[in-house]
Amino acid sequence: MRPQTWGEQIQRRAEPTRLIGMEQDELTQLEAEFSFFMRNLETGAQAACFSGETTVFHDIYCFVSHKLPYRDDKQGYLALDYLATPSEALSNGVDDCDGKAVVICTMLAARGYDAVVVMGTEHTWVEVADEEAYVYIAFLGSSDPVIIRDAPLPTPSSVYVRFNAEQAVWTPAPLLVQGALVWAYLFIALASGQILYARRLYARPLGYVSEMVGYFKYLLYMILFIFGVWVGILLFVQLLYRIP
Repeated sequence: MRPQTWGEQIQRRAEPTRLIGMEQDELTQLEAEFSFFMRNLETGAQAACFSGETTVFHDIYCFVSHKLPYRDDKQGYLALDYLATPSEALSNGVDDCDGKAVVICTMLAARGYDAVVVMGTEHTWVEVADEEAYVYIAFLGSSDPVIIRDAPLPTPSSVYVRFNAEQAVWTPAPLLVQGALVWAYLFIALASGQILYARRLYARPLGYVSEMVGYFKYLLYMILFIFGVWVGILLFVQLLYRIP
C-alpha cells in the first residue's frame, strides 16, 4: 500500500541476507538496552517471561518480545506484507514474526552463534546450531517459545528459505504453490463476476458460452503476463546482486 517501498521490498525478498545485521553504533545501543533489561530481570523490576533456569536464547527472546509487541504489517507498516530490517523494526516499535526473527538472529549472530532465520508461507522463526544442541525460537505451531533438543525437528513443508547474513538457501516449491493459489483465487473471483455479467447479456446458451470462452482466454493471458513480469523482475534483481 506504499509504492515507494516496493523496490526495496523486492530486493529484500530476492536477497534476504540484507535483513540481517545492524550498524555498529545501533548494535552497541541495542546491547546496552539488553544489559539494562537483564539487570531489571535479576532485581525483579522486570517481570520474567520464563520460570526456572533460562539460557541466553530465553533471555533474548524475552527481551525482543518486550521491545517489539506483535502487530501485523497492516497495522505496523500500512502494508500487506513488509520485510523490515532490525533497525526498522526497533525504530517502529512493533512488528510481526519476521521482524522479531531478524532482530533475534542479529543479536545471536553478534554473539557468535550459527543462527538462521527460517521463513515459511505461514510463519517465520529462528534456528540455532549450538554445539550438539538444536535450538528453535518461536517455532511454528509450538506453545513453547524456546525449544532446545538433541536432535533436529522435522522441517515444516511451508518453509521456502533459510538465511543469515552470509547466505540464503531456497526451497521455492512452497512459495510457488502459494503463488499459484493466489492466482487461482483471483481467477475464480474475476470469472465469477463475468459469469454473472454474461448471463444478463445473453439469453441464448450459445452466445453465453462464446462470451465466457473469450473471457477465460483473455483472463488467462493477463494472469500469465503479470506472473511472467513478476518472475522476470525477481530474476533481474537477483542477477544484479551477483554482478561484482
